[in-house]
Amino acid sequence: MELLIEAVKSSPEAREHVTEILLEEKARKEYARLSGVTSLEGMKRWREVQPDVQERFLSNVFCGNCGVVRIKDYTVQLMPYGIVLEGVCSTCSRKVARVVE
Repeated sequence: MELLIEAVKSSPEAREHVTEILLEEKARKEYARLSGVTSLEGMKRWREVQPDVQERFLSNVFCGNCGVVRIKDYTVQLMPYGIVLEGVCSTCSRKVARVVE
């Protein structure tokens, strides 16, 4: 690590390369954060589902780490096979999804 730091300090090319990598990583993280956009058509269909049925879907999502959990921070997408809820596990915060047929 010290060798890398010295190379970055002494070489404009190395500094430029490391800066480029860091900017790409920042852009990738920002894209990932913004990719959770709810589709208007999906939300319209989701709102047609009765609230008690919505609650059952939200509380019955499978997490590969925790088993059956509640989804949180979810977005709604309309796909050819139904509504898809994409969010995170309320227990471990891993990504989870649920299809509502």
